[in-house]
Amino acid sequence: MIQHIVLFHWKDGVSSAQLDAVDQAVKKLRSQIPELKDLKWGPDLDFREGNADWGLAAIFEDHAGWQAYQVHPAHKTLVSDVISPITASRTAIQFQIGNASQ
Repeated sequence: MIQHIVLFHWKDGVSSAQLDAVDQAVKKLRSQIPELKDLKWGPDLDFREGNADWGLAAIFEDHAGWQAYQVHPAHKTLVSDVISPITASRTAIQFQIGNASQ
């Protein structure tokens, strides 16, 4: 299994309507992309200064599932039309989960 985590810092002045649009678009991904095994997302809870503003965690069966997600039209539209216009910075990581050491 592959864990994919993405963290975003939003641009100054991002509106609640823009954030609602992100939330609604991400909700739709579950039914649009069969390779998604699990999907969680949300805003930072402000427990610690310097954290990202928002994060997404997705699980895929394997590398091929993650690749299919990356090129899926629903994901590409979410990124280009909804997320990129409000993003100041982004970072991501993918790692294996469910092995013997975990």
